Amino acid sequence: MIENSPVSNASQASKIKDKKILLVDSSERIRDALSLFFELEECDFLALGAPEEALKALRKDTYDIIIADYHFPGLNGLEFLIHVKSNFKKTIEILTISYNDRKYIEEAQKAGIRNIVQKPFSAETLILHLSHLLEKERNNKR
Repeated sequence: MIENSPVSNASQASKIKDKKILLVDSSERIRDALSLFFELEECDFLALGAPEEALKALRKDTYDIIIADYHFPGLNGLEFLIHVKSNFKKTIEILTISYNDRKYIEEAQKAGIRNIVQKPFSAETLILHLSHLLEKERNNKR
């Protein structure tokens, strides 16, 4: 799990410029803030408000990175990411949680979701986390 550790580094952001990113979060404020940030970084970024909307988007397009909040009515973010993990093998999944609750973390880890970011987080923290995951993925392909 990644804690907040603000880092402002253009080289970190450059690692994600060629990646398609899908964010699923019920908070309009978070969607708007991250949309603005990723737009300024010239990233291909789509922010949606519910897992059901994201499933529709995934029928039309593919994404390299999918970030989903845990808490939603109906289909929660973990259930959504489990579906993504089983159907989209080359996607990096990240679960965001609002609480430092071991129950949610353990539930995600048992389901094979290892990338967990605790809210609140800054866009810079998220970029740092994404760049580390992409670097790890590149190293695994070697």
